[in-house]
Amino acid sequence: MEFRTGQRVTGGGQMGGQTGSAGSGGAAGASQGGQGGCASCETLGLTCGEGPCGNCDNAAKDGSETDTDCGGEISTCATRCPNGDSCMVNSDCLSGVCSDANICKAPICGDGLVTGDEDCDDNQGTPESWDGCSADCNDEAPHLLISEFADEEDAEEFVEIYNPANISKSLEQVYLGSYADYYKIAENTPPPGGDFVVGFPLDATIGPHGFVVVSLESQAAFQAEHSGAMPDYDFDPNSATPTMLSWDGGPLDPALKLNNGKGMLVLFSWNGSTDLVEDLDYVLWGDGDTSMAMDKSGKKVKQSTYKPETKPAMQVPKKSGGKNKSLYRCDTAELTESQTNGNGYMGLHDETSENFGKTFLETKTPTPGAPPAKLGACP
Repeated sequence: MEFRTGQRVTGGGQMGGQTGSAGSGGAAGASQGGQGGCASCETLGLTCGEGPCGNCDNAAKDGSETDTDCGGEISTCATRCPNGDSCMVNSDCLSGVCSDANICKAPICGDGLVTGDEDCDDNQGTPESWDGCSADCNDEAPHLLISEFADEEDAEEFVEIYNPANISKSLEQVYLGSYADYYKIAENTPPPGGDFVVGFPLDATIGPHGFVVVSLESQAAFQAEHSGAMPDYDFDPNSATPTMLSWDGGPLDPALKLNNGKGMLVLFSWNGSTDLVEDLDYVLWGDGDTSMAMDKSGKKVKQSTYKPETKPAMQVPKKSGGKNKSLYRCDTAELTESQTNGNGYMGLHDETSENFGKTFLETKTPTPGAPPAKLGACP
């Protein structure tokens, strides 16, 4: 996959040459259209065929226009052509897209042209995420994402993390938490029994557009459940796979698991000394149950205070995937999430505002360490 192949197209720019005489077309338009002719224009010190003396409103296709009173040179006719009109280049069209048949058409995600509200376009025909450009032609999130997880049956449980960036990222100060008060590790408050905050080993990294899989079981148990797939990290200190670390850097209790049926996961960063942590991603699941939702609104840690977040009653969980299934992210751009004045990335994103019911989908074919089997945008 390539990270950006589309070229930004706007109605006012030119992406190709335009032929035709603007001056002669304007002269004909001005005289034939009964608008005073070139003599009137010259009396005012204006050039026939340009600006107010142009030929853009005479109900005729003339000059450099590609259709009636639209397209062509901007200087003689600023009006761009609507869909269905004739065109020569993309800039003739209001949509910014001139088809191979020289007809203006609506922009299509996957056509290789960055048009309309698109941030990017991979020119893949059937667009897909996992390369920096989301399946609906938006820039993917500027931070790590929880991309897939399984919460039922101990040996099946895993969490997959995705890096949307085109550079590798260190995971040394990145943590996974399973309970709402995870942020209190900045006060040296340990997790309650059965819950966890775990960190990655000091040399851990994640590659560009890459995945990292954390098994909540041993390597052997994970491989048996997932057709031989190998996790990158696990919770078993006796496994050959690198082991996640407890929140305080000590050994991890291998009995820790996700909550079946309902629960939460938060991916966050903390440098070990600041009062506040920075949320990277969050997901809440349960059949309408928000009892495990996080909400740090106004919570004070030492001398610092968290910004307001979405109240638990207003958060939208995803229904649990259940046995032999996983939940995977279909929206890598986080389009349903507020990206201002939050406790997340750069002090902007509010991870609690995402509509998880829409941005995660259920699958019977988990794909830990790889894009989902079913690609494309959210329904």
